[in-house]
Amino acid sequence: MIKIAIDGMGGDNAPSITAQGVTLAIQANAALECIVYGDQAVLKPLLGDTPRVQIVHTS
Repeated sequence: MIKIAIDGMGGDNAPSITAQGVTLAIQANAALECIVYGDQAVLKPLLGDTPRVQIVHTS
C-alpha cells in the first residue's frame, strides 16, 4: 500500500481540482491511499466516501 498526504485546500483552483486529482489517482492505482488535509465540510462532498481516502479536518 502506498500512502500520500495532500493539502486539499492549497494550490490553484483548490479544492475542486485537488479533489479531482485524488479521485483520478486512486482510480489509476489500486495500491494508493490518500490522506487529505483541509476543511472537511468542503472536501467531503468533492471526494465522496471511499475507504482509500481519509480526510483530516484542519481549520
